Amino acid sequence: MQNLKYEKKLFKNLWSNNLRFISLKGWRPVFWYTHKSVHAATSLIINAIPNMFSYLDNSDIPYTTNKIENYFAHLKGKITLHRGLRYKAKKNFIKWYLYFKNNKM
Repeated sequence: MQNLKYEKKLFKNLWSNNLRFISLKGWRPVFWYTHKSVHAATSLIINAIPNMFSYLDNSDIPYTTNKIENYFAHLKGKITLHRGLRYKAKKNFIKWYLYFKNNKM
């Protein structure tokens, strides 16, 4: 947790030192941010900070998404094998796949 506080403080210092650059506006057909990608990335981080490290406090939340990505990659592979199915049949296939995958004995 000490390291997390340091990281937040470091980001806040970085943001406050570069606020003028981040908030710089100019006429690019309309009056808008000159460095819009930097501004967008900064805004994204600021809005995400409250929930960004919630996995540290809750042990039920995995620290990585590798397991769920593997789960859906496997499902995508199964759907690709059955690519001739109509939409409704594909939807039912996914429902049954998830049902059997989650109810292993």
